[in-house]
Amino acid sequence: MNAVFRYCLSSKSRLDAYADQSGTDEISIYKAIKGLADEDTDPKNLEILEQHISQIRSVLEKHGRSLKPERTTTFQMAKEIGLKDEYESMYGIYSKYVHASAWFVLRKRDHIDLPMYRMPMQLHTQLYAADTLCRLQELGH
Repeated sequence: MNAVFRYCLSSKSRLDAYADQSGTDEISIYKAIKGLADEDTDPKNLEILEQHISQIRSVLEKHGRSLKPERTTTFQMAKEIGLKDEYESMYGIYSKYVHASAWFVLRKRDHIDLPMYRMPMQLHTQLYAADTLCRLQELGH
């Protein structure tokens, strides 16, 4: 999140491009929720979701925003703001916990919870949070 925040703050055009994704992401979420509907789903709920989708599309179109914005990958963002090596290292750790990696699924809990794995994530999370907070405070001045 910190890399995305820093990337977006680096230029107005990057912030605008990323903001375009907010609406399309929300549409995607609503479509996914609709995909979970079954015969017991109240049709009124599906209609509400469809109304939200239409409203978001209308707002995007009104402001000349794309319904299919280009998406810069988080890796590309990190690379462009000088955090490529750090991103690759942290992704190498985090992804094993977030995705269903064989290491995470098959190892014993006491092994995957070793401090040598958790500590870098905890420390960097704190560093990223502090950096984000400082940048937010600077924006307020």
